[in-house]
Amino acid sequence: MVVKYVCRNGAIRWGFGKWVMVSTTLAAKYVGLEEMAEGKWRVYYRDTLLGYLDEERLRIQDGLGRLRRAEKKSAKV
Repeated sequence: MVVKYVCRNGAIRWGFGKWVMVSTTLAAKYVGLEEMAEGKWRVYYRDTLLGYLDEERLRIQDGLGRLRRAEKKSAKV
């Protein structure tokens, strides 16, 4: 298990000069990373699984494999 500090910008440092966005909500907190396979990591906050980090893409995806949030549907007036 590797522990990383989430900076004020909501990201963790990965390697030399690389950043991975986690969440601004977790700024100034620590997250844990558990390596599953070469270049694939589980990302935890306390005992909650946040998602999976792919070192190649430097992105965290949720448990369903989504890399970004679904776009909000605009309400028609």
